Amino acid sequence: MLALHYVKVSIRQLLKHKSQTCISILGIVAGLFCFSVCSYYNRVMRFGDKAFSTYERLAEIKEKGVPYQLNIQGSDIDKIGPESFEAVAFWRNMKDNLFLDETNYCRVGITLCNPDYFNVFPTHCVEGSLESFVMQGNKIVVTTEFVKKYLANKSPLGTSLTYGKGKAYEIAAVIEPYPVGMRDFIDIYEVFLPLENLQEYCSHTLLLKNSDDAAHLTKRLQQGNFFRTDRAKIVPEVTLASEEGAQYGMDFWVAVIGLFILLAGMINFFSFSFGSFVNRYREFNLRFTLGEKKRGLFVMLLIEQSLMISMAGLLTLALIEGLLPYLFSISPSDIRDQLTIDNESLVRYAIQYTVWLLIIAVILITCSIWYIRRQIRAWGLRQKVMVGHKHLMQNVLLVVQLFFSFLFIMATVAVQLQVKENDRQANPRLSMDEKKNIMVLNVRSTPPLQDEMQVFLGYLRSRPWCYKLGYIGCDWVIYSSFTEINLVSDDYFDVMNIEKKHRAGESFCYVNEALMKTVENDSLSNAKFHYKDGNQDVYYPVTGTIAMKSESMSASQLCLLPFSDDMKIEKIFVRLAENASRSQVLADMKKEMSKYLPVNEPFQYVSLYDEQVGGGLRVLSGLFMICSLICAIIAALGIYGVIYIDTSRRQKEVAIRKINGARLTAIYWLFGKKYLWIYSISSLISVIGCLFIFILGNRYRIIQFDYTNPFLWIIPLVLVAGVVLFTVSWKIYRIAQLNPADIIKSE
Repeated sequence: MLALHYVKVSIRQLLKHKSQTCISILGIVAGLFCFSVCSYYNRVMRFGDKAFSTYERLAEIKEKGVPYQLNIQGSDIDKIGPESFEAVAFWRNMKDNLFLDETNYCRVGITLCNPDYFNVFPTHCVEGSLESFVMQGNKIVVTTEFVKKYLANKSPLGTSLTYGKGKAYEIAAVIEPYPVGMRDFIDIYEVFLPLENLQEYCSHTLLLKNSDDAAHLTKRLQQGNFFRTDRAKIVPEVTLASEEGAQYGMDFWVAVIGLFILLAGMINFFSFSFGSFVNRYREFNLRFTLGEKKRGLFVMLLIEQSLMISMAGLLTLALIEGLLPYLFSISPSDIRDQLTIDNESLVRYAIQYTVWLLIIAVILITCSIWYIRRQIRAWGLRQKVMVGHKHLMQNVLLVVQLFFSFLFIMATVAVQLQVKENDRQANPRLSMDEKKNIMVLNVRSTPPLQDEMQVFLGYLRSRPWCYKLGYIGCDWVIYSSFTEINLVSDDYFDVMNIEKKHRAGESFCYVNEALMKTVENDSLSNAKFHYKDGNQDVYYPVTGTIAMKSESMSASQLCLLPFSDDMKIEKIFVRLAENASRSQVLADMKKEMSKYLPVNEPFQYVSLYDEQVGGGLRVLSGLFMICSLICAIIAALGIYGVIYIDTSRRQKEVAIRKINGARLTAIYWLFGKKYLWIYSISSLISVIGCLFIFILGNRYRIIQFDYTNPFLWIIPLVLVAGVVLFTVSWKIYRIAQLNPADIIKSE
């Protein structure tokens, strides 16, 4: 009965303060959801290989002091002491086309590997046998997910598939999918084909007989000369997977972002909780006077906190099961491939974090009871010291919440400015609206479309929404001079607003400013660009310069050369008419492209702007924008909760001041000066902290943002100030409009 009494008291207390209860729960939900999703990727990338029974014996051959594998060929394995290892896996991962029959094909994750791959990375064989998988054979292995998606869950053994240059392969076995995060890959690979040649470069993993053999094998490698390299001396080292140091990549920083969101939600929740405990000092004092034990008070407060945290946990699980799949479904296909997620694991992690929050709540309750008990003994029913400490705690926590808001808004603005800078450098002759009105079709990996290319181009030109059309052929980088070469059609210049300095049908060679400097400095070229077409050296006189940036990250120099009819078109650029309906374009293209696209891959509109910005920056920008919004909401809820308590507690003071002639501005200043100080302190800390992060990031090339841009600082300061001003002023205005007589009467 006593437990039931505590439950009733707890529920009554939560319902009495509905606003604070809702704000606390929403803050925890936001933080728990973001941290669960973000930390999931960190866990996946950190622990993917630990699922294998062979994990403790997995090793790689690397150069000492360098975190990358050495280029070792399969023919050299027998020379380095095969008695030290059981097997060695060679593999190469890629996204490619696999033909299910003559007309249907799918784009899947493919792993080219040797037979030892399945010994090094053991998995359960569901159907068939892995023994028939041999080098240069025609047997392949698929996962159960592949069978489910493309073969209607029917037994696939003996089914023939075509890959590459028309070679037919027969499915010999079906295995369970490998864990996400295996070998630090988020992508899921569904088809395993035999390697044709171990002389080619590919990744490798050794399966040692004993983990202690790593040191012996390292010594043997350092004594011999087993690696073909132009460098004078390299020092090889065998590194165990279990002993590799943590590589803090993007997955780690995503987890840190999630942790910041969770901290913001926890601070909001525990700030309200501590304030609620202190406000109830009279109730607690009476309970102690009537013989209540600390244990009973602990149970009552624990039930209150557990109810809120449990409700937050349930709402988080509902979001994971309902909202997350929807968000993935509306994301572009390239982003979905990079954000593969296992809902079952994510739910498990969310439950774990909820339990940890309950443990933290137990600690908070224990400390709060000790503090309240100590203050009651010292001050009796007086609350001056307790309330003062409570306000100090709330003010400090508000500063931290505003700091997180400022941090994420700063990151969002920085990414957006970087996006604009990348867009400007890519092609300054086109405005953002013009780039968004140019549709880009990547047809490089669409074999059926290549056979019908002229028919398809005729279809595009016949559409009323097609204003201009251009295309490019093979684009690649000459790594010796770091130059990207685009072979373009003559009408490509019209689509891109590039001024033509040649007549139709004439040969041309346009270079960007970086390449022009190289050409001018080359005394042998005589202002001509040297281009090696197969085995033939061709010299193009430079027709003009273009203000464009290379798409390749490894090339700063760009050259446009004429497209020839014997080349394959790889990208088509369609400039839409000004009055073109985007929905009509999508409908027409989906219907037409369904004839050529892989199975289960619908057509998605990609603009020139989206392509130039890049998927990575778009994902990062969206992530920071969501985090900024969540942090701003949490901060606004926290400020609202505090200003609600302040205004409610000081209603009589406001009434007396109004009776004595106080104006609205005086009442605003009465409450607002506190939040002005809080905003000023948090802004100062945020500016110093962000400046340190940007300088450090630029120095170590973690992030590359122009922190000298004044908008990078002005916009976040204004936005955070707007959040504070709107939240505070709205509540102050409400209390200032109350009738003083009603306030005094109710008091």
